Amino acid sequence: MNEENSFILTVKDFQNGNKSYEELIRTIQTLRDQTKDSTIQEYINDVLQLAKTVGGKFFNNIRFDLGCDEIINKCKAAITAKMVNKNKIDELFRNLDSTLRKKIFLQKNEKTLITFEEFHQKYSQYFQIAREEMKEYEFNGDLPENLNEQIFIQQLMDIETVDESEMIDYTRYKLQMQNNIHQWMAEGCLAKSEFDQFKKDAITKWRNHFKYYSEDCVGKEIPEPGKNILYETRKVTLSIASQNLSTYMSNGQYYILSDHPEIGWCRNWEKKYK
Repeated sequence: MNEENSFILTVKDFQNGNKSYEELIRTIQTLRDQTKDSTIQEYINDVLQLAKTVGGKFFNNIRFDLGCDEIINKCKAAITAKMVNKNKIDELFRNLDSTLRKKIFLQKNEKTLITFEEFHQKYSQYFQIAREEMKEYEFNGDLPENLNEQIFIQQLMDIETVDESEMIDYTRYKLQMQNNIHQWMAEGCLAKSEFDQFKKDAITKWRNHFKYYSEDCVGKEIPEPGKNILYETRKVTLSIASQNLSTYMSNGQYYILSDHPEIGWCRNWEKKYK
């Protein structure tokens, strides 16, 4: 609370019995005479015209919640909940505060009302800016001993598109993407809802190719439809939290999905691997 606000101090003194009702009214009259806003003067006059018994009850029931520091901390806590990095919170708060103050100033004496849709449309960009670009971490860990036992490798073997050296590369792609997802979530750069949307989008893109190319993996053409699905899917550039991923990270996500398995290349992949 601003301790220099004479009105607040006087009301509190009146509530505590340290000032009379008449002293409170004189303070309000002084404030009315100091303002040049005719609308505010009218509101003050309405209060001054209250009978003493009514006015006394009115002022005794006024409560002030102007803990500015507490309000700011609550705002910053809400920003943190939006998965903004801690070192960007103050900057984001300043940008939002400045923009909102400008809006209020331009509206002058009009009531300021911002709907959720308007806030999302006009101010979500500040959250996106504050979410500094997620760093892609290299994977330098150990690989599984038996690479060909991984389901995603077996699925690639079904369509004859992997050799021993590629097993190593593709496994690294998978593990690098997997580790980056865990790291981004641990750092607060990526929300679970964003990851869920990312995963859903990746599967949808795969499904579009799968429906177009899939055929029964039977006979001489066993590998061909699956190869087409794989090759088209590898061209996809995935985006997570408004950030485009590199090709090997995008491919790595599809290897993760086919390893679970949640996607496949042959039409009978579910029957064979799930």
